[in-house]
Amino acid sequence: MIPNRTHTMTTRVDEEVTGLASPLFVHIDHDGYGRVMGVRISSKWKDGASIDQLLNALGDAVTEAITTIAA
Repeated sequence: MIPNRTHTMTTRVDEEVTGLASPLFVHIDHDGYGRVMGVRISSKWKDGASIDQLLNALGDAVTEAITTIAA
């Protein structure tokens, strides 16, 4: 049976590492069989501000690169 939902692995990157005021979270969506479906980067400040836009752009760029490599 093929699962109809992706799994997500989340890694916390502490503020001591980033120099930011709060931690970042890297979310890797995968199918459970080693295939990465997408990457998202987030912070607790999801307000559409510049840091939120930056993190979304980075996640999109990483996802696009992974998709290109896997093709």
